[in-house]
Amino acid sequence: MEFFGFACEQNEDKIKIFTLEQGMVELEYEGCDPLGKWFEVSDDEIELHPTYSNKEIEVWEEDGEVFAKVLAVGPNLFCLPKDIRGKYSKVTAWSPLLKYLDDETGTFAGIRGNDVVYVVVKYAPWSNGPSVREQGLFKIQEVFEVEEDRCIAYCRQTPWTLEYMGQTLTQSLKPKPNTIAFNQYQKVDDDGFRIGLCIKSSYPNAGFNQELNPSDGSSKFCSLLFTPDYGIVRYTFPVNKPRMVTRTAEAVYDVDSDLTSINKRIGQWYTFQVTEARSRTKSKRKSDSPAILHSTARKVALADNPKETVVVDEEVELESSFLFDYNMFETENNRLIKNWYTRYKGLSRKSHFWDADLGRVEVYPFISMEIIKSIEKHRETLEPSEAELLQKEAIVVVNYPMQGVFTAKKLEKICYLDGGRLIPLEKE
Repeated sequence: MEFFGFACEQNEDKIKIFTLEQGMVELEYEGCDPLGKWFEVSDDEIELHPTYSNKEIEVWEEDGEVFAKVLAVGPNLFCLPKDIRGKYSKVTAWSPLLKYLDDETGTFAGIRGNDVVYVVVKYAPWSNGPSVREQGLFKIQEVFEVEEDRCIAYCRQTPWTLEYMGQTLTQSLKPKPNTIAFNQYQKVDDDGFRIGLCIKSSYPNAGFNQELNPSDGSSKFCSLLFTPDYGIVRYTFPVNKPRMVTRTAEAVYDVDSDLTSINKRIGQWYTFQVTEARSRTKSKRKSDSPAILHSTARKVALADNPKETVVVDEEVELESSFLFDYNMFETENNRLIKNWYTRYKGLSRKSHFWDADLGRVEVYPFISMEIIKSIEKHRETLEPSEAELLQKEAIVVVNYPMQGVFTAKKLEKICYLDGGRLIPLEKE
């Protein structure tokens, strides 16, 4: 993997490079005057990259010290729940790029919580305590206001905000009783557009009516789109067919048309409306039939990808994550069982988490067991003081879901939400 970073410290034949992706790394380097300069790092090799620039951070060297100018924000403790407020009570400022910042001189003290400002920081490793929130590499020197037109949205994704969101995702993402996903007999609302993922390009049409002609809106196969508030939506029109070649007209290859052809739909994200199917007006189907049988996607257009997808063997795979919670997988009594053959039988068959784009994602026992084993094995390796410190830290589990309404297929990684420290996966 290749990533970029800037040199902060040089000791004899080694330099320390702060990378935006991996944090601080130390590598051998025999060049001169590297401080404040950008390097490309790959496979334990580094190369000076004088033309690299990043509009989100300005870096320079002055009198042998390294400085940077970035956006930063501090927590509004009054708006946080008690448990999260306690964890972040000692945090002064945080930067999406440089993480926790020390305010030794009180320069940041007058900034309101959740206000985003520019700060000039100096590389000066510091530690005010044992937790990841009480340690860092940069100290604040100056504070500046941000221009009105400056994009600052990415600064709002702070550790305390993400932790709060992780705790409340179920309440906020679970479909409400008045949605089609919750109740298929609700009235179809076709006023707005929504974004959905095509999970099947050609699938037997549950709403097929053999008494009607395809021109009336009924065909044996359709594509399936998924969106959390509606669940599965049939996508039957338009069905693009190869244009006939005649003596007076040549076939024209249309890229946009090809992308929306049936075999290209799977794994694509679309915007669309959900409306009554055209066959509805001619069908004798009862009025109390579920929405999936009498509604289809209309005005369908390709959308920007909210998540990257991969299609493997006609199945859609994409990455999702959730906060680890023991109670999601098993009861406290089951947790006490030492023998995994017996303990496995007690793991919940209904474990799941909620994703903003995928809705409810099922986590089956074999994935649950791998997650639990990895976290418990990791905690066994910690010193008692460190184990106690990390016991209440939020842990993020990253999966690749697949199939109809999604299930966790493969455990990708486990890490602490705050700081990103990886937890080794426990493989059989």
